[in-house]
Amino acid sequence: MLTLRRLIERISTNSRVKKMLGLSKFKLFSLMLIAAALVATFVALVVDLLMLEGSDLPPVRLAVVAPMSGEAAAIGRAVREGVELEAERINREGGIDGRRISVLSFDDGNDPRKARAAAEEAVSAGAVAVIGHTRVNALAVAESVYAENGLATVTLAADLNQEKTPERPVAARLLPSETYEIRFLANYVRNVIGEKTVNILHEASPRGEALADAFDETLRRFGTKVLYRWPLTPGSNKRDEEIAAAVQQIIDSKLVGTLLVIADPVTSARAVAGLRQSGVRNPIVGTRNFATRSFVQALREAWSGKTTVEAALNGTMQTVPMLFDVAGVPAQNFRSDFIDKFQHAPDWLSAYANDGARIVIDALGGIDPITDAPDDVLRARIREKLPKNHNPLTAVTGVNGRIMLNARREDIRTPLMGVYDGIDLISALTQLSPIREEGITNYLTEVIEGRALYVNDRFMYRTNVVYTGARPDKLVSLDLNARIAEIDLTVWFRWRGDFEPQDIVFTNATTDIRLDSLDREKQIGDLKYKAYRVRGKFYIDFSDAPRAYGSTNIGFSFNHRFLARNNLMYVTDVLGMNLARDAILQEPLGDQMPVGSGEGDGGGFVARSIGRIGDLLEVDVSSADPLVELLADIDVLAGVPGWLIERAWISQEVKMRSSQGDPNYVGFGKPAPSYSVIEFGTIMKPDAVRARDIIPSKFFLYIAIFAAAGTALASLLDRKEHGQFWRAQTLGLRIICWPFLLISVGNLTLDYHLANEAPGTVLNFISTFYNIAFWFIPALLLTIIIERFVFVPLELRSDRKIPNVIRMLANLVIYLFALSGVIAFVFDQTLTSLMATTGLTAMIIGLAVQANIANIFSGIVLNIERPFRIGDKVDINSIYGDVVDITWRTTRIQHDDGHMVSVPNSKISESDMHNYSMANPGIAGRYEIDVDPEVEPERVMELIEAVIPDNPHALTGSEIPDPWVKFFGIDLVEGRYVAIFKVRIFVKTRWDAVLAGEVLWQRLWKSFREAGIEWKQPQRALHDAEPS
Repeated sequence: MLTLRRLIERISTNSRVKKMLGLSKFKLFSLMLIAAALVATFVALVVDLLMLEGSDLPPVRLAVVAPMSGEAAAIGRAVREGVELEAERINREGGIDGRRISVLSFDDGNDPRKARAAAEEAVSAGAVAVIGHTRVNALAVAESVYAENGLATVTLAADLNQEKTPERPVAARLLPSETYEIRFLANYVRNVIGEKTVNILHEASPRGEALADAFDETLRRFGTKVLYRWPLTPGSNKRDEEIAAAVQQIIDSKLVGTLLVIADPVTSARAVAGLRQSGVRNPIVGTRNFATRSFVQALREAWSGKTTVEAALNGTMQTVPMLFDVAGVPAQNFRSDFIDKFQHAPDWLSAYANDGARIVIDALGGIDPITDAPDDVLRARIREKLPKNHNPLTAVTGVNGRIMLNARREDIRTPLMGVYDGIDLISALTQLSPIREEGITNYLTEVIEGRALYVNDRFMYRTNVVYTGARPDKLVSLDLNARIAEIDLTVWFRWRGDFEPQDIVFTNATTDIRLDSLDREKQIGDLKYKAYRVRGKFYIDFSDAPRAYGSTNIGFSFNHRFLARNNLMYVTDVLGMNLARDAILQEPLGDQMPVGSGEGDGGGFVARSIGRIGDLLEVDVSSADPLVELLADIDVLAGVPGWLIERAWISQEVKMRSSQGDPNYVGFGKPAPSYSVIEFGTIMKPDAVRARDIIPSKFFLYIAIFAAAGTALASLLDRKEHGQFWRAQTLGLRIICWPFLLISVGNLTLDYHLANEAPGTVLNFISTFYNIAFWFIPALLLTIIIERFVFVPLELRSDRKIPNVIRMLANLVIYLFALSGVIAFVFDQTLTSLMATTGLTAMIIGLAVQANIANIFSGIVLNIERPFRIGDKVDINSIYGDVVDITWRTTRIQHDDGHMVSVPNSKISESDMHNYSMANPGIAGRYEIDVDPEVEPERVMELIEAVIPDNPHALTGSEIPDPWVKFFGIDLVEGRYVAIFKVRIFVKTRWDAVLAGEVLWQRLWKSFREAGIEWKQPQRALHDAEPS
């Protein structure tokens, strides 16, 4: 069987094959190009489908079971979107052991009757785990189906009271019980807000009654109780009437105090709308349902008041599992990715659903690959691993930190308190965080001094929240070699309490920086505000935020010098920084996914392939980063031109710090020294066009495959000499493919090492090699061009090999230019001394070999112009003879006298040359005959024409012009008038012209004597001889 190389050689060289195919060279090359492209496409799909996404393997199906229709449809959509985002990230990274994640969605309607059917559909569809169910009554019906089929469930449905609920064998709960949450809220309302009077609007159900009772019971512990309670029937026609009746009673009785709303998101939203539209101004608190996108959308739909929805929401307080303004970098990255994909901001439901997907996907990972594992094996692995997610060292890191499950598979993270500022959900100024049981020896002292509270049968720190803003005003300088940036920045704090939040430590500063320069200060009631301006030097690349090679991470981070996270929490002041955090009032772009469809299950091979093309042509419609816009507006990069801000963020994280011997943290049972850290970071890139700015990074691999295919085709065609046409095509392939191959492989290599290794020697070596290659690859292409289109044609025309020294000299000049570029631009060194030395050396060498170089280049010109060939009869500088040899330095001529003459090529280039062999063969001998003007011209011409034929020295043949005789009139010659006749006879050489003239004179003498014509005037036998 012929190999591909032999096949290409046969087709491109065999004229019979080409004739049989009926193809021209261009069409044949186009056919080969198409074949190479098809091979590259096949390889790219194989790599994409097998190595990256493993589409030949069955997908791992995750089921999202949540309300996808009815009033609660927005809740289901939030859950589905959170899971889809995680599945997309995993698939982009190659899936789990090459198997893609497929997300299937099913509608339980928050209805026990529909929940069982949805569970059975999920099992039938081959789901290996379920993420969802947001109401416990729906979960209770569906979990028997899951238990029978071995499906684990990560649920967002909170039990009413986890202490009284039997352990669910197949469910992991990401939320604490509703009773725990409502007691937490009661403690906060009574002991932090200080409210003594509370009235409740609650869902008209046993669940709603039980939660209202739990809240009332908690308040009674502190000597107060709930005064009024109004039940609201969710989803019924009389719900609005019940709300209106409660509102009227509040107005008529002039009830004061806080109003607590315990209901689903839609009912809660309609209750808030009814209260605010009727002019009720009592503070309103609620549960986690207030912090959902579903709640805000329902409020917007129900609102018909004179003011805005923002005014209705403003000041509303609620418990919430997580807040983005107190969350760290993972949460900010999740939020940015979510907005990019779905065009609206996520709520906590989406974040926790994403965490649920992470738990399941982590459980599927491990030492044993799941490449060929059937569904029942995958289900068993998830069930086995879920209970083990309680070790802080091995716990899954989610959007909101480590996801810790206790022995009952319950999330143990503590709720937070959020407050609406307009539609922006931000942190309350006081948060509660649990105290480790062995960490404090005198709880009573902590409570008396106001540092702790007793909440839900445990002690909790009363953590002061400081709204903190930070902004670089100017990047003064940037030293990439020292890896230091000098920054002018402003930091401000807004807080309540008797402590100094400005006593901070910048963790990446080169020297200690103190906030001594107070810029502004203000106090409104007990709310304090201070702003500071400072300049400092900071180490760059201080954060582990992902970035592409060539960009750099510039910013700063700080924490309080003494107060740990238990006592002080810095929260990003998104309002003070004019950053629009929530876009949850905006409608998402695009339609909802139909229930039962699966994002990422792939469909067919063609659908996935078309999807790849769609990704490449995808238009980014996401909104601009407001923080980047803010930095652009203040022209923060004015001090360092040539840079652009690609991305920016500000986040709050909790990080461990050294105790430095502080007795508060040293010893058994003492808490770990964890601090609230504010991080302001930017990813900056050079202000230049880069390949990654035009080409999505995920396509570099495919470009490398196509470029490699083109390079391979060029190499195969070059294995055998096919002529100038094929040399031009293969050169074109290299000119196109080599740069793309270099760009793609270089970016892939650099990004891989940047993501997997710390910056260091290896990464610097790769970068240097990559930059050097960008100079020498064009140089190599230029040498190929000169070889193929200058030297090879010269050799073919001259039948003489060009000296290697010429080739080496040309290549040396090209590579010297490339080396100069490397020294100047890669190593950033001046070329002054190098150019001076090189110039002097070149001048000395040039002077020494000036004549030889002139002769050689003249020889090249002569071989290009071809004014004569070996064997031609030439006259150069009066040197008449035959050309015997043409070298690159001299031309040798065999003189007619017999001796050999070597003429330097530079002399020949500057001389007049006569080539007597270029046109017709031979030269023209011209003869002049003078006779008495008394004789008739016709008679003289007849006599001359009669003696011309049969001249033994004249040339004859079809290509030789005929001899001719012409009368040129009468002229005065040597004092007397004569009639002038001229004759032209073609001969081979000049000597033949002399001999032919001798024969002509002899014959004319005899003819004129016989005719009685006097011929006494001087004749010039050989007037001229030149090529015809």
